[in-house]
Amino acid sequence: MLSVIETQQTLRSAGLGGAQVSSLDVERALCRHRNVRAAAVAPAPLAAQEAEVLVCVVLRERHSVQEQQALAEEITRFAMYHVAYYEAPGFVAFVDDLPAQVDRRRLGTYVQALSGTPACMDIRPIKRRWIDGACTPAPLAVPPDGSPNESLT
Repeated sequence: MLSVIETQQTLRSAGLGGAQVSSLDVERALCRHRNVRAAAVAPAPLAAQEAEVLVCVVLRERHSVQEQQALAEEITRFAMYHVAYYEAPGFVAFVDDLPAQVDRRRLGTYVQALSGTPACMDIRPIKRRWIDGACTPAPLAVPPDGSPNESLT
């Protein structure tokens, strides 16, 4: 299975005057993280006409719930280093695998269905702290040799 679904989709980010987010760009950036095997991005509806970036992540190895919370924050910080802050995920959900052989719309529906479930972690406070300057994004989890994630090569 490919790590990135090769179609272009945009979504409008919450509270940013309709800034467009390319799901493909976010997925490619996230797949460069050493713990991410695959990623899918969809909008998580918030208020009327607003959405936040929701990313569904398949990890290379299993992690405990506590480790997943820390990893979700690390993945968000990693994303903020590689994409615009409004493209970084506000919600992260970890799954065992993504559905195979589905089109982008059905994959988006699958990811959106995770919104509001216990599997979906709210990481928006991390983004707010970064915007306020209380924390900085870091190029975390890049392989020591600097090589890209082998699933993208």
